[in-house]
Amino acid sequence: MYQSIKEYFDYASNIAVSDTLAIKKLLDSKIPYNMVNGIFFPIDDKYKELQLSCLKAIYKKDGYNHSAISEDEIKQLLRTMAAKQYIDEQDQTNGFIKELESFMTTEVIYIVPNYALILTDGITSFQIGLVKCVMTESIKSDYEKNVRNINILINENKVGHQVINSQPAFALPAQCFCINLKCSPKRANNMAQWYVDIAISLFRLYAFKCKTDYGHFPRIGELDPLAFEARNGNDSALTIFPTEKKSSYGTYSSYLVYEINQETIKQFFASNFKEVCSKIFLAKSDFVCERLQRTLGWMTKARSSHDLSMRFLFFFTALEALLTPQGTNTQITDTIARNVATIIADIDTRFTIYNKVKGLYDVRSRLVHSGSREVAESDCDQLQYYTELVCLEIINSSIDKDIKTFHTELKEAGFGRKWGS
Repeated sequence: MYQSIKEYFDYASNIAVSDTLAIKKLLDSKIPYNMVNGIFFPIDDKYKELQLSCLKAIYKKDGYNHSAISEDEIKQLLRTMAAKQYIDEQDQTNGFIKELESFMTTEVIYIVPNYALILTDGITSFQIGLVKCVMTESIKSDYEKNVRNINILINENKVGHQVINSQPAFALPAQCFCINLKCSPKRANNMAQWYVDIAISLFRLYAFKCKTDYGHFPRIGELDPLAFEARNGNDSALTIFPTEKKSSYGTYSSYLVYEINQETIKQFFASNFKEVCSKIFLAKSDFVCERLQRTLGWMTKARSSHDLSMRFLFFFTALEALLTPQGTNTQITDTIARNVATIIADIDTRFTIYNKVKGLYDVRSRLVHSGSREVAESDCDQLQYYTELVCLEIINSSIDKDIKTFHTELKEAGFGRKWGS
């Protein structure tokens, strides 16, 4: 990695221009360029090639959380440090690495509207791993001091930046998420959304496990709430049936949410909810909890999708993230089908479940390989049921296992041994 970055800096500082005549000549030539702090870098083929080599080397670096920084931010940092090398005439490779690591671990408190996990019964906060659901009023004074010269307002109808009586303000609805992150500024929204997706799926699974009062809870096949945006309950479509000379038009329906009430808190924390949240959000590499983290995130993306085909593909992505062995060269379809059957069925019914999952994989193959969009609601619901049941079983029995042991035991159980014992 160091060599690629050094080559980029050396080349960039050699081609950089800063004097007026050279800059005018560059602008007149119509050659594309980058400009940082008054230093111009002509973008030729070698410049682009070396920049790409830097990006590839950084993404291959072990120990880097690559989701914590965007490619645009890396490019900007490369240009900034190249300009510094041009001015100071000193190699900035080590300085860049230090700045990159610092940039990726910036502490961020991301506050965003909450339209999914709704607090009721006078509850003011509820923690799910790194995600905190709070009443906005309860945090207003704590965070206003971190927002220079801006008041935080509570407004259900209009959120975001406002100007009130010529003074800047920021409006949030009555409930919001507070997510503690370590990432670059441009990655905060993406990372926050992913963590909230994980939190929603965890909440949903524990609501099933504890058999809590569901309220407006989305059942299997129903659309999840959007975490950061309010779903509009108005159906704005006008449908015309010309032959019958009839029409129908949209009606209003309340959107579904996940309610957090006193009974929820009581039952969740009588179980191991808090402990499981901690394990999943702070998951160690190559352990089952890390795979669960990915799976839970994809499950929420599936449930939030209007399009049935996308919903179906996301649920299979969730299953594969959890049940595909590392470095497998075996038939993925057969492996996933066998693993699902092993986890959720007893020995007498495993072959039946195996065949059902194989059938669902046939639907997936048509979607992926021939561009078909045809998915039956019953197939999508069945896949959702299997995925959620698999996750619950694994949380109950295997969350602490390393992924190699987990798959070894799963493979042995696939040939007749009772799984999860």
